[in-house]
Amino acid sequence: MPLFSDLKAAYRFNRFNRFNRSLIGMGAKIGKDRKALSVKPYLEIEDSRTGESIYLSQPVIQRWFWYKGMISQLPYNLNYGVICCLNFLPQGIAIRMKKEHGYDAGYYLLDTIRRDKIQKIEQWAYNRLYGMSVSLLEWNSYFVIDGEIIFELRAYMGKNIGNMTVGFVFQNKKDAKKLVLPKWEGYMMEITEVPDFQEMYLATNGFPGV
Repeated sequence: MPLFSDLKAAYRFNRFNRFNRSLIGMGAKIGKDRKALSVKPYLEIEDSRTGESIYLSQPVIQRWFWYKGMISQLPYNLNYGVICCLNFLPQGIAIRMKKEHGYDAGYYLLDTIRRDKIQKIEQWAYNRLYGMSVSLLEWNSYFVIDGEIIFELRAYMGKNIGNMTVGFVFQNKKDAKKLVLPKWEGYMMEITEVPDFQEMYLATNGFPGV
């Protein structure tokens, strides 16, 4: 498991004071932080309990698990989350809507075949394309930074309610292999490379048993 003190390129700040940035464990000055952050792409992770964020240098590794249970069963008070709505259209196109802290955070057009083409679009364009969708997948997304463990939790809505996926975040393969699952109440199965749990498949067929 990665320790914050060992993440040489990790930065953290509170969303209520975004100009107070410091290098974890070293107290770097703001100027040095900004210069370091501009060198390579970073993944921003905001703790859904406190609103505090960290930056992890890309790429990161995630191991995904299917968790059959309810959020109320988890030992976390999740205050800040992101609502995601993913609509699949014909010919390999999809649209995504994100709503953060109750406010629209953006609308996006995705190429689901190449998977690397993402374009931000206006709300009017999203609304027009919405009516062309053939399948839908929607969830609440939360990040948790719990000591040595960092994970993304997706709690699905609609017909898939009661199903969650958990993606544990690591900086390297060695740490990923050492994962010890937290002892939560509920069923958990690894789905990192299982095709039946890809977004397009879940949007069309749902989770097993649904």
